[in-house]
Amino acid sequence: MVPKDLGSIKRIENIINELGYDGRKITAPFVGLNELRQADAHLPSSNLYNSFSLAEIDRTNSYIIIGKKLIDTIASSIYLFARILIEKNT
Repeated sequence: MVPKDLGSIKRIENIINELGYDGRKITAPFVGLNELRQADAHLPSSNLYNSFSLAEIDRTNSYIIIGKKLIDTIASSIYLFARILIEKNT
């Protein structure tokens, strides 16, 4: 049973774990994206590199490639989560 006091991403991670998959790996891009979203006001620069890594972003690429990779990574995680839910409910 997933505790009610968890944040949304952590809840999804726990649901995936309970279904027998690696929730941490699947939700890592969401964590990285959320940290990048908050980076301007809240994250020290040392943590920023970890956020890019979680989101599977290579900072040496152009902004267009970084944006495309970010969209691809998040879409892939959403797709994996949906497949897991469909597989477990059929």
